[in-house]
Amino acid sequence: MKPLNYDNSPCSPISSNCVIWQGPDLHCIKLCTGDTVSDVVANLATELCTIMEQLDITNYDLSCFNLVSCPPNTFEALIQFLIEKICSLEGIASDPNSNTKSSTGCPDCLVSVASCFIVNNITSMQLIDYVNMIGQRVCNILTTITELQNQINDLDVRVTVLENASTPTFTLPTILVDCILQNAGPGPYIGIGGPATAIDLILSALINDDTYGYCALRTATGLPADIDTAILSQCITSSSISLVYGTPMGTAYSGDWIGTPRSIADTLIDMWISICDIFDYLSAALKNTVVAAGEGISVASATVGNTTTYTVTNDYLETFVANLTINSTFNPASGVIPLVTPASVDGITDGQTIERYTQVSSNSQSVIAGTGTFVPNANLPAITFGSFNNTTGVFSIADPGTYLIKATIHLKPNNASTVFWSGAATFSTTPTVNELEDAFLAIGSFYIGITSDNTSDLYVANSQTLTPGIDRCVELSTSKVITTAVPIALKVKVLNTTNRSYNGTAYTFSDSISFSIIKLRTNLTITQL
Repeated sequence: MKPLNYDNSPCSPISSNCVIWQGPDLHCIKLCTGDTVSDVVANLATELCTIMEQLDITNYDLSCFNLVSCPPNTFEALIQFLIEKICSLEGIASDPNSNTKSSTGCPDCLVSVASCFIVNNITSMQLIDYVNMIGQRVCNILTTITELQNQINDLDVRVTVLENASTPTFTLPTILVDCILQNAGPGPYIGIGGPATAIDLILSALINDDTYGYCALRTATGLPADIDTAILSQCITSSSISLVYGTPMGTAYSGDWIGTPRSIADTLIDMWISICDIFDYLSAALKNTVVAAGEGISVASATVGNTTTYTVTNDYLETFVANLTINSTFNPASGVIPLVTPASVDGITDGQTIERYTQVSSNSQSVIAGTGTFVPNANLPAITFGSFNNTTGVFSIADPGTYLIKATIHLKPNNASTVFWSGAATFSTTPTVNELEDAFLAIGSFYIGITSDNTSDLYVANSQTLTPGIDRCVELSTSKVITTAVPIALKVKVLNTTNRSYNGTAYTFSDSISFSIIKLRTNLTITQL
């Protein structure tokens, strides 16, 4: 604000608020380079007022001197009074008319200095020097005030010129916009086909338009951190196998595949490559595909657009298993398998039928016999493709179809771990012909087979030759896939042609025989046209 009490001669005055101090920082009066002259003058005036207040004689209490005459009325008189008092106390005569400074007493005595006069940590100095310094500092302040006042007057003239000058005017430029920035409606239309628009209106539309503005775009796309999270969520990587080529994506699409996307553009490239890989694979695999189901399998299809989905249901798995555990606890009649003379039989069809099984299972149901007995026919589980008679050991297949039949046997000669089937051959140091013949005759076999109920048909069989002194266990298994269009009856038979009868009913450790039938069905067929 221009001062009211200024003199227009010879220069036009200027406000002291418009002039800055370019001298050094003066910390003692809290003045910094760049402060206005108003601040400089105010700080100097405050400092001067403080000094003048400190030098005001009325601030000092001299009642202790019991003065009869008038007390000192100036600071100089006070200092001189104190000097004389000090000299009197020190026994030093002083000449009040002498200007010569005493070298041993007042007025040239040490006094403490104010903090703003401390230089190089010197906190005291001779009184005369202290007073001279104060006077010099005051003179400098007065000189500075004069200079600042001259600068203020000069700046005041410049401010007056600026205040009287005309206010400048500006016109914002307009530009044409090649895209839509704001909907047509109440307000100016900004976009293709619209007029050239001022920059401030374009900036407002770019940020605030509810449809095309930056804020609407950020709401739709999310923050940069959200986009980074979406980019890093890539699940198909360079090591993922291409459905079309069967090699890693980074190899199959080398040169195009990004692998480690850093931007939305990189992500879209990998995403489209992955989508095209899946599309090409499915287009080739599912185009004009016919799905035919076999027995026991149902297929349902549903088509949405160009995509057909096939649902394949496994309706059932038909199985039958009969197990015979032979030991001192389970000891049905089948636990005794006597030896026979090979010349007296025609083969496995003349063997012993296995019957009275101790556990019978069908599909997901199983029945186990009680201690020392077998599963009675009344308690057998439901069988879906035939029937079983556990008293005779005969299974009757009722449904035409294809079946896997299998029989397995595990037997030991007796409860001892050192006993061999067919005995043990003995030889002298030099074996004789008779010893060799006896050893050969001691070799026997064990047979297992699946035959028809009338024993005239043999479906499958297997045997194990038991060497004396070597074999302690019979481990036999036989199986075959058969197809029948008419009902048939099957049973398991065993034949023992060794020199040792088998009786497992007294064994501590169990032996076992099993008989199983599984109904097979035609596999699912997919035909590409």
